[in-house]
Amino acid sequence: MNISIDLGDTLFNRRSRRIKIRHRNVRPLFPGALPVLRKILRRGHTLHVISKIDRGDELRVMRNLAAHRLTPNIIKTENVMFCFTRAAKGPIAKCLGIDIHIDDRIEVIRAVMRSGIRRAVLFTGAYDESEGKRLSKKVRKAEDWKEVFSLLEAMPGF
Repeated sequence: MNISIDLGDTLFNRRSRRIKIRHRNVRPLFPGALPVLRKILRRGHTLHVISKIDRGDELRVMRNLAAHRLTPNIIKTENVMFCFTRAAKGPIAKCLGIDIHIDDRIEVIRAVMRSGIRRAVLFTGAYDESEGKRLSKKVRKAEDWKEVFSLLEAMPGF
């Protein structure tokens, strides 16, 4: 199974203070993210990153991933995809054959699902923008990474 993850406010907690890792100040991961990613890998699934960034930020973001030892140990460098608009995530996910996408933005999840991705997890760890909004039956909501894993485990084929 191919699983894609957004970075900002999904994997990296942009609202927390930067932390020092190996001589660099980097964005902290949400608590529990790393163990969950390792469990996903042990189950034989492939992890991808699909993240909207600002032009010119590629190197900074890759350094953040490497500082946490996410690349190349957990996510292969070639599985990290950047785009410059949120709408571009859907076509990228479709091209990669993504089965499940994890993101903090409803608009992105809707775009990814319009591109044919069957399942998604709305990560609400930093904030919940879904209050009062209707979610598809194929979208599950998770407040933290432990809940992300529980939702993934309940999905057929995981």
